[in-house]
Amino acid sequence: MSCFSGLDALIAFRFSHLMAYAGRRMAKQAKQMSPSPKSRNAVLTGCLSGSLAFLSEAAASMGAEPMKVPGWRLVQVRPDGNCLFRAVAQGEAFAKQIPDLPEEEESRRCRELRALAVAELINRREDLGFIVEGDFDKYVARMSRSGTWGGEPELFMLAKFVLQMPLEVYITDGHNRVQHFLTYSEDLPGEPVRVLFHGYGHYEALVPVN
Repeated sequence: MSCFSGLDALIAFRFSHLMAYAGRRMAKQAKQMSPSPKSRNAVLTGCLSGSLAFLSEAAASMGAEPMKVPGWRLVQVRPDGNCLFRAVAQGEAFAKQIPDLPEEEESRRCRELRALAVAELINRREDLGFIVEGDFDKYVARMSRSGTWGGEPELFMLAKFVLQMPLEVYITDGHNRVQHFLTYSEDLPGEPVRVLFHGYGHYEALVPVN
């Protein structure tokens, strides 16, 4: 018997459609953000696959300079395939009024968040197994490994079940401006966790400057 409420089932259904919609929007955004046709094609491949975090290591290979965004501060994290979880760890710390995590603590929390997100996927397979791409067992086995790029299923699980906090995703227009893209679990109370998706597969934590 399913333990999901009707509301949760509706949220999951809406999420499955959001993944495709987000991919189309990201593909459009990528045209403005990638510095070369080769990089743009790589981004489009990732976006159209339905994953917001398809090419995490591209951030390093493209040699992007750190952004300076008026009104915001970026907490940079390593583009090692774990950047989504690292960014969420730093964003969670800020939301809980904790100073930026040192790298050792960031790495520890990153591993913990990955494991918790995967555990939630497994525990809720009956209701939410459809939100992952391809074979479910292979997906969770791959996602359990450090360096595997996270995406929408992990953001959804982190926001709704692991952190139980709103999680806001922002994107950049390529001109040192950011805009809100979507919010996971916006119905939950509290200060949101905020992450910036750069458009070429890399996430960083985004915190407002008072």
